[in-house]
Amino acid sequence: MLKEYKRVSQEQAVSRRLFSDEDIDLYVWYDNANNMILGFQLVYGKKNDAMRAFTWDSANGFSHTKVDDSGWYNPSPILVRDGIFDTAHIMKQFKEISPEVDKEITDLVLKKIAEYDVSTP
Repeated sequence: MLKEYKRVSQEQAVSRRLFSDEDIDLYVWYDNANNMILGFQLVYGKKNDAMRAFTWDSANGFSHTKVDDSGWYNPSPILVRDGIFDTAHIMKQFKEISPEVDKEITDLVLKKIAEYDVSTP
């Protein structure tokens, strides 16, 4: 189950929330002035060492990337292009592990996953 980390570093204009379990991390960014969600990043595949990141933000839209943490030359993970996104599996998994996450957040994540599925060829 996704559990919220309460001690997450914050910025003045944008705040962050982090929810995590053994396979998925969900980062949510808020506009503090308007108390609205600016975007989120769903990092999945932690258990099988094949991490991917599905990101949506209101300014830039969607991206789906692989988390590349390989090589001695790469001390910090970077995001690289990765095309295949198993919408049905991710939606099912997210629904199962998110009952303790705010409904506003879960509804937005599921809506954006569905929109991405329709918008990708």
